[in-house]
Amino acid sequence: LLLWFSVQFDQVVEDTLAYSLVITIGIFHGANDLLVLSKSQSERKSFLKNLVIYLLIIILCVLVYLVYPLLAILLFILISAYHFGEEHFSSFLKRNFIFDTIYYLIYGLFIFASIFYNSLDEVNVIMQQLANYQFSKYLINTGLLLSGLSLLLLTAFVMIKKELKIADATKELFYLLLLFLVFKSTSLILGFAIYFIF
Repeated sequence: LLLWFSVQFDQVVEDTLAYSLVITIGIFHGANDLLVLSKSQSERKSFLKNLVIYLLIIILCVLVYLVYPLLAILLFILISAYHFGEEHFSSFLKRNFIFDTIYYLIYGLFIFASIFYNSLDEVNVIMQQLANYQFSKYLINTGLLLSGLSLLLLTAFVMIKKELKIADATKELFYLLLLFLVFKSTSLILGFAIYFIF
């Protein structure tokens, strides 16, 4: 459906849809993250504690951005990459803290590298405006290759250890290929919104 949509409509329509999705479903998604975090801790006070921590992280990011925008954006990418992996795999990947953290981070970096690879010109326009910086094609290609190979090796490792079923790994590979096609055929904003929300 998304591939058909991206072929039928121009970037303005795609971006309008993306912004609408982020404003509606995306806000609920973020609120749900806080709810899940507070449910994992049993007390009502934990929700307020998590909310305060969440708001402090946002304030810290804004302050870092005001002083050194590129560092703030890179931290945003790293934190988001980890979050993407954790949200996607935490229910069935439970090896140990260090392995899981690395896996989550590499998965998320692969998602970002896929988005950036397919929309580098759009990414660089935004990066230029926000941080007076542009990613090189070499950097993005290398990031995509290294994160993809690392993800394959780590996935093969957990499959060999019988901690991940072949059917689950195949399904995840299919999803990654489908996401790559979505990122390739949609605008940067819509591609990111699709992944961020769903």
